[in-house]
Amino acid sequence: NCESKLKASIQPEHVMISYCHEQKEMASSLTTHLKKNGYKVWFDKSSMKDAEYTFSSLAEAIEKSYVVCILFSEDYKQSEHTEREAIYATNLRKPIIWLRAQRDYKPDGWLGLITCRSNYIDISGKYPFETYFPDLCRRIDKYISQVRKV
Repeated sequence: NCESKLKASIQPEHVMISYCHEQKEMASSLTTHLKKNGYKVWFDKSSMKDAEYTFSSLAEAIEKSYVVCILFSEDYKQSEHTEREAIYATNLRKPIIWLRAQRDYKPDGWLGLITCRSNYIDISGKYPFETYFPDLCRRIDKYISQVRKV
């Protein structure tokens, strides 16, 4: 089984932030706050022009993550690259924390299907940062402690 071989060979080391270009500022700010709270975060700031590098580095980032935080929106749904990231994380059974990045957005299509039973956190600006950030940290801590117990 591919998943069990992967788990045996790769030790998680970070929280991964998955986002589309339109949410780059929001993702960067979130990364800064997580790092200030002591989390090791994988956040791709580059535009990654070389497709081969993009896929291999993204795959490795997902494989080495304790949890993947996905900032979802209509733009995220429309991106083929972010769709691949989300599906790969799901296939590896990585814990995913869904973060709604677009106010009042209701996912449909492949994103609606993959998020349909998820309890997401709204980071779109609808609620103050102080309201959602502690919840996000609690969820991350829960997933990290679960992985470390195994």
